[in-house]
Order: sequence, then C-alpha cells, then structure tokens
Amino acid sequence: MEKEREREGELLTDAEKRQVNDESVKRWLGDLKDVAYDIDDVLEEWKVVNDGCDDGTSSEGKRVSFPFFSRPRFHVETSNRIKAISARLDEIKERKNSFSFSEVREGGVVKLDMRETSSFINETEIFGRDRVKEWIVNQLVEGSSDKKQGIGVISIIGMAGVGKTAVAQLVFKDGKVKRHFDKMIWVSFPGDFDVMRIYFEIINTGRRKRSRSPSLEYLTSSVSIMLYGSSSLESTTSTVSDMLYGKRFLLVLDGVRNSDNAQWNRLMIPFLTAEKESRILVTTRNEHVTKFFSSALMYELQPLSENDCWSLFSHRAFSGGRSGDELVKLEALGREIVNKCQGIPFLLDAIGTALRRKRDVQDWQSVLDEATGDSLGTENIASVVLESFHDLPKHLKQCFAFCSIFPKNHLLEKDMLIKLWMAQGFIPQTRREDMERLSGSYFDDLVRRSLFQVIETDEESDPNLKRLRALDLSGSTIDELPNCLQKLKLLRYLDLSATYIRKLPEFLSGLCLLQTLKLNHCRKLATLPKGIVKLIKL
Repeated sequence: MEKEREREGELLTDAEKRQVNDESVKRWLGDLKDVAYDIDDVLEEWKVVNDGCDDGTSSEGKRVSFPFFSRPRFHVETSNRIKAISARLDEIKERKNSFSFSEVREGGVVKLDMRETSSFINETEIFGRDRVKEWIVNQLVEGSSDKKQGIGVISIIGMAGVGKTAVAQLVFKDGKVKRHFDKMIWVSFPGDFDVMRIYFEIINTGRRKRSRSPSLEYLTSSVSIMLYGSSSLESTTSTVSDMLYGKRFLLVLDGVRNSDNAQWNRLMIPFLTAEKESRILVTTRNEHVTKFFSSALMYELQPLSENDCWSLFSHRAFSGGRSGDELVKLEALGREIVNKCQGIPFLLDAIGTALRRKRDVQDWQSVLDEATGDSLGTENIASVVLESFHDLPKHLKQCFAFCSIFPKNHLLEKDMLIKLWMAQGFIPQTRREDMERLSGSYFDDLVRRSLFQVIETDEESDPNLKRLRALDLSGSTIDELPNCLQKLKLLRYLDLSATYIRKLPEFLSGLCLLQTLKLNHCRKLATLPKGIVKLIKL
C-alpha cells in the first residue's frame, strides 16, 4: 500500500511538470484538485456534524454538536455526494491512463529551462555588480582561515534571475583570484546535488590542464563521461584526494538547489588533504543549502539599482543604432518598462534584447501595456520560477501555490497568510500555538528559498509608527496592547473605548506626551499602570 502511494505521488510529480506545456494535462490536474477539495469538504462536514466542533486544537476543550434530528438527512446527502465523487474519480483515473505519466521522484531533475552554465563571461555585458564582486574576491583571497572549522564556504543567495551566476563568473575570472588559487573548478547544477559529478569535474579539470591538444582534451572528457557512474566512490574519492593534496583550490558550485548534511560531509572528505586556504563558492536560491557550515558566509544579492537597470536595458535595446529623434521617443517608454522589471537583470536583458529589433513606438507602447508579455522571453522567467516550485517539498508547494489568489505585487502580512494556510487545512492540526509556530516556519522557509521577498519587517513597520500622534483602536477586538506601542513617544491621543482590554501595560506611563486616553465602555478593564501619575499632560 505504501509503495502504491509512493508511485502515485511520483506520477503526480510528472503531471505537475508536464502541465507547463500540455493544456490537457493542466485541465486533468485541475479536475483532480477539484475533486480532492470536494473530498476534503465532505470529511470536514462529517466530522463537524457527527463529532462536534472539538478538533483537539482548543485549550478549553469545549465541544459543540449539531442536533440529532438533522443527522439522518445529512447522512443521505453525504452518501449521494460520495457516490458522485467516486464516479468522478473513476473518470479521472481513466483519463490518466491516456497520458502515460512516468515515475519521477520528488526533487528529481526537472526538464524545464534548466540552464547549464560555464565560467566564461563577457564582463562588458554585466552592470552594477562591481562592489559585490570585490567583496567576494577579498573574502576568498584575504579572508582568514580557521583550521578547526576547515575550508571556508561563501554563498551568493538571491531570487531567480537576479544575477547570482554572473557575479560568480566575474569572481572566477578575476586576476587576483586566478593568481591566488592553484586549481579552479566550476560545476553547474541543472539537476540535483551530485557528489560524484563534482568529483569527476575536479578530475577533468586536472586532466584538461595537463592536456595541450584539443582532441586529447575531448578524448579525456569523453572517457570520464563513460566512466561516470561506473567508478566506485572509493577509487574516485582517492583520486580527488591525491589531485588536491597540498593544493589551494577554488570550487564554484553554481545553481545548487538542494543538499543535506550527509552530502556535504561526503563531499568534503577528499578536501582534507588540500590547503586550508581553499574556498568553496556556492550560488543558490535556498538559504538552507550551506547552513551546515559554521564558517559559511552569506551574501544576499539584491536587484539592480535604478541607474544600473537603465544602463543594462539601454545597452541591450539601443545597441543596434538609433537616430536622435527615435531615441527621444523611445527613451521615455523605455524608462517606464525598466521600472516594471523591478531590478531583475534576467528580465531586463530579455526585454532589452527583444526591443532592439522593434523600432516603432507602438511596439514599445504595447510592451509597456502588457508589462511582460510572452514575446519578451518571460517563458524563461516562468521556467526558472517553476524550477524553484518543483524543488519544494509537498507541504510547501500547496502553501506557495495558494498565494496565486493574490494580485500581482500584493504585499502579504505574515500573520494573515499563515492563518489563511491554517484555515485551508495546509497545516497539520495540533494545538493552535504549535500550528502557528509550524506555519510560521513554512513562511520563513519560503523566504529562505527566495520565493518570498521581504519588503518590510515588523521592526521596520514599527522606524514607520514612531512619529504617530493619534491612534484610535476603539471598537476593535484587541485585548492587550502590543509592546511596539511603547515606541510611540510622540503619541498624544489614544482611544481604546469599547475594546476587550483587561489591563493597561506599565510602558504606557512612559508615553509622557499623552494628552487623551479614552477608556469608555472597556468593561473588562481591571488594572491601570502604577506609573500613570507620571502622565502629567493627561
């Protein structure tokens, strides 16, 4: 039974990936999800009617049941609904057989636009990354090494398309870096984290360096590819250890999507023979990837500044040669288009390149109206985001997919979102406090994977309230004042009328400019702060 469930899960994983390019698969998946939601509704309603409202999450243990006389009719209706659902499931199962889904394990290779990268780059094509490049170069070349902590690891973290690979390429090509390290290896990850693949890239790098003949280099690479998967871990580890003995190396791991402690530990074993000044540079969208290293440094790569965005876009869009009048007409539209790209180099590059061939003002205007249309290569952006989505474990996939109900560029409050997840049944039901803590960890995990972008933290929302003069909370359901209110040193007016406040906190006596404190109809209020006499302006 367990194996059958696992197999069905693998088939669904394949279906999720194929729906990108197959509309019939997309419709089939939609029908399957609809019936799954209907099943969930039936189970929830059955539980409420027959077992009452106590789901075990209430600390008070209260139980509310429906009247007995309403149950027979409900049972008949439920029976009919189950029969209809069963018929729909049979029809969906029949349609499934026509798609010939393959078994793909969760986290397996996603055959979307997963670009394999190399270390080669044209530096004149990169804008706005000099500062971060210099910082990383200094950390690699001059950063201190602790022999107890082992080889230093630096992570470049950021959302899809923000330019992590480009920064790593700039660092890899830097003269100071090349002079500092004896051996430099670049490994791209279009798929899963693969220790043996990294080992073979290290071995290939050594062979290519010894080989002067292009044909011999091709031959040695081909031999390595044929041996890959047939060589034992023991012999491969031994070869890598010998090659790195006494060497100071730089290993770049570009596009790492997932890994665990065991994989990192296994990877590091042959590196023990190398110089301790060796370094590993990782680019990833997932902050968790290098959390196992106590010595790891993380650099969160931000979108480009407004000026750098324009430099990149104009370099792409206007490089074909434009007349003076043409430039004047198009530049205003171009700047508006750039603002909609939100500092993402990948998008600026794709749109700018596409517009290079468009000379008519109407063409540019239509691009602005559509913001980011399919003709501008945003299918590539979508595929990169889908890579991130397919890498998610199941419990995070449904939470992230749920966010599609919100409009584009909508600002989400963490507390509201995690409560919506709880309401949808995405969080395993335990005590309410545990559910909120768990759903909060889900949110934080999506942030670490760069799928959510933090615009404002609670603390920053509070360097906005500091200058507030008046606050009216009357008629709200608030039952205690949050601690952040103690920062409102300029507050003159506070209305808490008709609320559920039970006591006023001591910090209230520190709001020395307070002139008005309204407490009308606060029927639960029992305690005032001892220092309230300090409010001499009240």
